[in-house]
Amino acid sequence: MTTSEIPANNTDAAQSKPTTLDFKGGGWVVVLALGLAAIVCVVQMIKIPDQLRWRDGQPPPPALSNSFDLHTATVPVGLIAVYRPKDAMQVMVDPSLLDREGMAEANKSNFTKYIVADDRVIGVTINGEARAYPLRVLTYHEVANDTLGGVPILVSYCPISGSAVVFDRRVGDKTLQFGMSGLIYNSNILLYDIQDDEPLESLWSQMTATPIQGVAAGKPSLKPLPSRVMFWQDWQDAHPDTTVIAGDPRLMKQYRSDPFLTYPTHDGTSKFPVRPLMPRDDGHTKDVFLIVRADGEEATFPSSQVEQNVDPGGTWRTTVGDTPVTIHFRKGRTLPHVLWAEADDPAKPLGSSQIAYRFVWYAHANAENVQASGQKPG
Repeated sequence: MTTSEIPANNTDAAQSKPTTLDFKGGGWVVVLALGLAAIVCVVQMIKIPDQLRWRDGQPPPPALSNSFDLHTATVPVGLIAVYRPKDAMQVMVDPSLLDREGMAEANKSNFTKYIVADDRVIGVTINGEARAYPLRVLTYHEVANDTLGGVPILVSYCPISGSAVVFDRRVGDKTLQFGMSGLIYNSNILLYDIQDDEPLESLWSQMTATPIQGVAAGKPSLKPLPSRVMFWQDWQDAHPDTTVIAGDPRLMKQYRSDPFLTYPTHDGTSKFPVRPLMPRDDGHTKDVFLIVRADGEEATFPSSQVEQNVDPGGTWRTTVGDTPVTIHFRKGRTLPHVLWAEADDPAKPLGSSQIAYRFVWYAHANAENVQASGQKPG
């Protein structure tokens, strides 16, 4: 029996009848999907060679570098990636301040308190003035261009690398102001110095405050300053007259949420290229490293090591070079815990101190080995 001879009421036969793909029957959906897939494939074929050249050590096109010319970069360009668009993060410039009364007012709400006892803060003292920079706030800004004790300073926190740093913003007779480039190098954000003429802007490593691209590349780094990452209660107890930066009133609810809450618990690097990778048996990748400089020497203190050496009061007395220091350790309800250093002798102050995750510190401390060996990021 031919198809034309099948009775109209023969259900089984009707179900087996071939379906013709036409626009009335919804075929346009399939055609549209195939067309979109073809467009995506063409775009990817155009993009891939650029990305491969970048990863092979050739500077990327402007679209893949937020328009920064990486031909002058002093670091492997294969370790630079786009984090977000340039200036997508609202940096802080001369932030408003809260004193004791202001903090009490900011904490009146039971649901969106601005700062509580176990919040981590970057604490800084300069020329007798003390100020706290809550990490919950800096997570949404990452950079604060501020002045403390008459000194223009850069306070920055990179949640991806766990790097909390403070630097003097003066270079020679010029005071720089920094913005967010949207780029990341070795899993650490890159800042840029804001210039009237955009081509004169340079990229700076957040962790080392070293210029790595542009007209400033190869010139002196910013001067690092001592800072402490502590719980707010500990900082306030030590500095009852401290001020606290006031955040953007529009972001008060966001400040109480942490998009990186579980990130420190995962034993692994970020999604961005990192080289060299730390040895697998070196410990947890996100173990917090305290880097202390004093007396021309630098020493690193992993939080896991400090935790094993502190006395019941949470302190460990040791030395950096010939400078006696006390390392403090406090456990929090969640990771990461906090640790900071203090000089025991006022006549022998610390040169600087900062923190970072172990995998990022290792990559930056051994970055020259990548350039020397020609390793490519994986």
